[in-house]
Amino acid sequence: MAEYAKEFGIPAGDARRYRQFAELYSEGDLNDLYRKCRSQNFALAATHFRVLIGVKKKSDSTSLALKTIKQHLSVSELRRLARQKNGPRKPAGGRKPDILGLLDQKDRKKFRKRLQLYVTNWHETLSHLFVRRDDMDNRIGKSIKKLQASMANVDNVCHELNGQ
Repeated sequence: MAEYAKEFGIPAGDARRYRQFAELYSEGDLNDLYRKCRSQNFALAATHFRVLIGVKKKSDSTSLALKTIKQHLSVSELRRLARQKNGPRKPAGGRKPDILGLLDQKDRKKFRKRLQLYVTNWHETLSHLFVRRDDMDNRIGKSIKKLQASMANVDNVCHELNGQ
């Protein structure tokens, strides 16, 4: 994607957003949106696409895109309308692992298996972040790599102990 963005002279992050948006629609739908933009002499910016990608329903995203083009909406106006369509935000994060609760359990083997499950999930998350390291500072990428190695070590120890 970075090479494609460079070829067209656009930031790689913007190119990814354009691709994410395009994956939601057929080629015909995209051509219709493009024609409407041209007829209204209005271009959707990368930040418009960022907002539209976050809309839960494709039909809502399409209607908001068309309204944005027709009324030349700013990103903040589009964001306000998108929030109305999506409903209230949910709090960030999910249920946090209760490591201390796991430690209190009498069954050590169960603790190791649960810990191994948490470590595996974190390892996968770190892998996903590490793939996207071209978007981040090199020092953060190195820290993620070290943390990932540490998580793999904990996973190996749990695996060894579970085998005993």
